[in-house]
Amino acid sequence: MHDHLWRDNWIEFKARLMAQWEHLTHQELDAAADKREHVLRHIELREGVDRQEAERRLREVETKP
Repeated sequence: MHDHLWRDNWIEFKARLMAQWEHLTHQELDAAADKREHVLRHIELREGVDRQEAERRLREVETKP
Protein backbone atom coordinates (compact mmCIF):
# COMPACT_ATOMS: atom_id res chain seq x y z
CA MET A 1 0.00 0.00 0.00
CA HIS A 2 2.14 2.90 1.27
CA ASP A 3 5.14 0.83 2.28
CA HIS A 4 7.52 3.48 1.02
CA LEU A 5 6.32 5.83 3.79
CA TRP A 6 7.20 3.25 6.39
CA ARG A 7 10.46 2.10 4.90
CA ASP A 8 12.04 5.05 3.12
CA ASN A 9 10.74 8.09 4.98
CA TRP A 10 10.32 6.82 8.54
CA ILE A 11 11.57 10.00 10.28
CA GLU A 12 9.26 12.26 8.29
CA PHE A 13 6.34 9.87 8.56
CA LYS A 14 6.88 9.48 12.31
CA ALA A 15 6.44 13.26 12.62
CA ARG A 16 3.13 13.00 10.72
CA LEU A 17 1.97 10.22 13.05
CA MET A 18 2.89 12.26 16.12
CA ALA A 19 1.06 15.29 14.74
CA GLN A 20 -2.07 13.17 14.26
CA TRP A 21 -1.81 11.29 17.57
CA GLU A 22 -0.05 13.46 20.12
CA HIS A 23 -0.32 10.76 22.75
CA LEU A 24 1.97 8.42 20.80
CA THR A 25 5.43 8.86 22.27
CA HIS A 26 8.78 8.94 20.55
CA GLN A 27 9.65 5.79 22.46
CA GLU A 28 6.56 3.92 21.24
CA LEU A 29 7.13 4.93 17.65
CA ASP A 30 10.86 4.20 17.80
CA ALA A 31 10.08 0.76 19.20
CA ALA A 32 7.57 0.23 16.40
CA ALA A 33 10.14 1.58 13.93
CA ASP A 34 8.75 0.93 10.48
CA LYS A 35 6.31 -1.78 11.53
CA ARG A 36 2.79 -0.75 10.59
CA GLU A 37 1.19 -3.49 12.69
CA HIS A 38 2.82 -2.17 15.86
CA VAL A 39 1.64 1.36 15.19
CA LEU A 40 -1.88 0.10 14.52
CA ARG A 41 -1.89 -1.66 17.88
CA HIS A 42 -0.84 1.54 19.66
CA ILE A 43 -3.64 3.44 17.92
CA GLU A 44 -6.16 0.79 18.93
CA LEU A 45 -5.08 0.88 22.57
CA ARG A 46 -4.67 4.62 22.94
CA GLU A 47 -7.78 5.61 20.98
CA GLY A 48 -9.95 2.79 22.28
CA VAL A 49 -11.02 1.81 18.77
CA ASP A 50 -11.26 -1.52 17.00
CA ARG A 51 -8.83 -2.71 14.34
CA GLN A 52 -11.01 -1.59 11.43
CA GLU A 53 -11.28 1.96 12.76
CA ALA A 54 -7.55 2.11 13.52
CA GLU A 55 -6.86 0.99 9.93
CA ARG A 56 -9.17 3.68 8.56
CA ARG A 57 -7.52 6.41 10.61
CA LEU A 58 -4.02 5.30 9.70
CA ARG A 59 -4.90 5.14 6.00
CA GLU A 60 -6.06 8.77 6.22
CA VAL A 61 -2.61 9.78 7.45
CA GLU A 62 -0.87 7.62 4.87
CA THR A 63 -2.78 9.19 2.00
CA LYS A 64 -2.34 12.82 3.03
CA PRO A 65 0.01 14.63 0.66
